[in-house]
Amino acid sequence: MIRLLLSALMFLQFFVVGSFNPLISLYLTRFLGLGGGQAGLIISLSQVSMLISPLLVGRIAGKKISERRLLIIIYIAGAALLLLTSVQKGFAGMLLSFFALNLMLGPAVGLMNAVTFKRLPDPSAFGSIRVWGTIGWMAAGWTNGALVQLLPGISSSLSLIFTLPALASLLFTFLAVLLPGGGSTPAPAGGSGRRKRPGTRSEAGADTAPRTPPRTPPNAGAGGEMNDDTALKDTAGPEKGALGTLLSPVVRVLILCHFLGGMLDRYYIFGSGPHLDFMGIPESLLMPILSLGQATEIFMLLMLKPMLRRLGFRKGIFAGSLFLVLRYVLLLTATGSHAGALPAVVLAIAMNGPVFAMFYTALTIYVDERTSPGDRPAVHQYIAMVFTGFAGFSGNSLAGITFSNVEQNLQGMQSFWSIPLSLSLVVAGIIFLFFRPGKLKSAG
Repeated sequence: MIRLLLSALMFLQFFVVGSFNPLISLYLTRFLGLGGGQAGLIISLSQVSMLISPLLVGRIAGKKISERRLLIIIYIAGAALLLLTSVQKGFAGMLLSFFALNLMLGPAVGLMNAVTFKRLPDPSAFGSIRVWGTIGWMAAGWTNGALVQLLPGISSSLSLIFTLPALASLLFTFLAVLLPGGGSTPAPAGGSGRRKRPGTRSEAGADTAPRTPPRTPPNAGAGGEMNDDTALKDTAGPEKGALGTLLSPVVRVLILCHFLGGMLDRYYIFGSGPHLDFMGIPESLLMPILSLGQATEIFMLLMLKPMLRRLGFRKGIFAGSLFLVLRYVLLLTATGSHAGALPAVVLAIAMNGPVFAMFYTALTIYVDERTSPGDRPAVHQYIAMVFTGFAGFSGNSLAGITFSNVEQNLQGMQSFWSIPLSLSLVVAGIIFLFFRPGKLKSAG
C-alpha cells in the first residue's frame, strides 16, 4: 500500500511540473504575446526562486515539521498559485505569480525524495518508485492534448497548462494525507534523550515510525557478497550533519558532477527541439519523438536496482557518464543532411533513459545512503537546489547565449553541441579519476 501511494505521489508531482515546464516559453510568447526578452526574464527568475526555498525548507524539514506535512502545505498553496498564474495577462503579474509558484514548488522534489527513501526498506528500490514520475511527466502532455480534442470550447492546449496541474496538486494533497508516517526524527536538542516508541510523533509533529534497514546492501553481488563498492555503511558511514555529508570528499565529487550534469540536462532540453525543427521534422511529430527519452527512462529506472546490484555505484555511475558523452556524440553526427542524421538524433534522445537512471538517480541513491536519517531532508533539498537552481540557471543561460551566436541551421547546431560534449567528457573523467567509494573509511 505504501509503495502504491508513493508511486501515485511521484506520478502527480511530475504531472504538475510536466504540465507547464515544457510549454512555458511558448505560453509566454504566443499565448500572452510577451517579447522574447520578457519571457526569458520570467523563466530565469523562476530558477533563482528555486535556489531560495530549498535553503529555507532544508532547515525545518524533518526537524520542526515532517516532510509529508510540508508537502501537503506546498501543494495546497501550489494549487492556489497555479490558478492565480493562469489568469495573469500581463508581464508584471506573470513575473510575480510565476516566481511565487516556483518558490513554492522548489523544495517539492527534494522533499518527495526524502519521503520516499524514508519509507523504503531497500533504498535501491527508489528507481521503481521514481519511474512513475517519468510516466507522470509524459502523461501531462498527452492528457493536455487529449482534453483539447475532447472538450468543446478549448481552442489551445496552452490554456490548460496551469489549470490542469492545479487539479493534480489537490489530488496530491489528498493522497499525501493518506500516506503513513515513516522514518525517525532525532531527539530535540536538550531533550531527555529517551527513545520514543515506534509509531509515535515527536513534539514537532514529525512522523517517527521506525525505518528498517535493508537486509542486503543495494550494491551486494549475487549471494550477498560485496563488490568493489563495499556496503556504504561499512566503508563510508553516514556523515554527521547535512553539510558534513555534502562536504565529504567523495560526495563533493558527485555534487560537482551533479551540477555539471544538471547544466548539460538544461542545455540539452533547450537545444533538442530546435535541432529537430532544423531537420524539418513536422511539428506534429516533435512531441512523440522527444517522448522517446521518457520511454527509455521508464525501462532503465525499472532495471536500475538489479544493475546497481551487479555493477555497484562506481561502475554504474561511470557508465551513466559515458552514456552522457554518447548523447552528444550522436547529436554532433546528426548535424548533417545525410540519411543517418535522423536515426542518430533519435538514438541521442533515447540516451535520456540510461543517463537519467545510471547517472542522476544512482548518484542520488548513493548520497542518500551516506546520510543519516535526520539529515536526509536537508541533503535532498541541497541536491535539488544544485541541480534545479544553480545548474538550471547556468545551463539555460549558457545554452541561450550559445544558441544566439551560432547559425540557425543544422551546421550551427554542430557548434552548439560541441560545448556540452566537452563538458560531458570532463564529467566522465572526474567520475573515473576521483569517485572511489570503496576506499573510504568509516566516518563513525
